[in-house]
Amino acid sequence: MLEQLGAKDAQLGAKDAHLLEVLSEARRSDALVHELESVTTALLREKGIFSARGALELLLAMHTVDANEPQLAAYFARAGGLGERVLHCCNESRKVLSDHGGKLHTAESLAKLVFTIKRRLNQDAHDKRTGDEYARDGDAIVLRCNGLSQSHVALLRCLFETHGFPVRESL
Repeated sequence: MLEQLGAKDAQLGAKDAHLLEVLSEARRSDALVHELESVTTALLREKGIFSARGALELLLAMHTVDANEPQLAAYFARAGGLGERVLHCCNESRKVLSDHGGKLHTAESLAKLVFTIKRRLNQDAHDKRTGDEYARDGDAIVLRCNGLSQSHVALLRCLFETHGFPVRESL
């Protein structure tokens, strides 16, 4: 009986050590995410990007996915990458799924939808705010654009937040 308790105690000690290691990794990850958000915000401000359209174009260019759906689909399908996280985030969003007929998105269907949104954003008028106004507004990309559905806004939120872009729904 004492041996069993000793073995259980050792198992719990090992689990405690593992949990402390996971907590330490999570804290390091949080710090890296915060740093990424700061760098991304500075990059957006430096490039004069204040709209969802500009941010989407920058994000696609950063990942060499210019106007090519197959490249973006490959990006979303790459295991362990940020693209896979975006796909997972979108597949957890009830709104995104409901507008896709309740089916999970594939890398290909998500790439097609992103390019549909990109075409829609290219039809919108340019954001007329200056860099100073953008900075006062909290340095966040505004997602609530003319004509975007709630599911498109949810998809953009997943895409931008996963890549460290600061976002908010409206002005």
